[in-house]
Amino acid sequence: MWDSAHLGLFERITSELSNIRPTLVASVLCYTITALERQKGLDSGLLNDDMVAEVFGLLDEGKIAKEAVEMILQEIMSGRASTVGEAVAPILSTKDSDSLEEIIDRIIHDNIDVVRKKGERASGPLMGIIMKEMRGRASGQAINAALVRGIKAALKD
Repeated sequence: MWDSAHLGLFERITSELSNIRPTLVASVLCYTITALERQKGLDSGLLNDDMVAEVFGLLDEGKIAKEAVEMILQEIMSGRASTVGEAVAPILSTKDSDSLEEIIDRIIHDNIDVVRKKGERASGPLMGIIMKEMRGRASGQAINAALVRGIKAALKD
């Protein structure tokens, strides 16, 4: 980070936002943005420091999960969104439409044979399905905890 062009932004974000781990900020600034450029051919020139700080602000406030940070940056760097608001709108608009528990209940119901066969170990295969559907609306930790509860409840029935 010390020789990075992003040092000023790193210091700004980590000093202003108390709920964000500095290692996450460093990883996004030094790796994620560069990886999106190199691997997907996206344009980091479409991002500015205020946009990146705004994304971390949403994360700090709990409005998005950390899994959504890369998706938001990708939307902007691809040119599909010109503001953070545009990039985050699909995530925020669907956040309340289906609760985590409703989604988990539906996926468990759709995969009840797997749940009955594997028991609590069914959480592995189902986790990927749920993460894909949630698309950054909840943290992996919250999803896993709710999934384990849902599987236990389904096995009692």
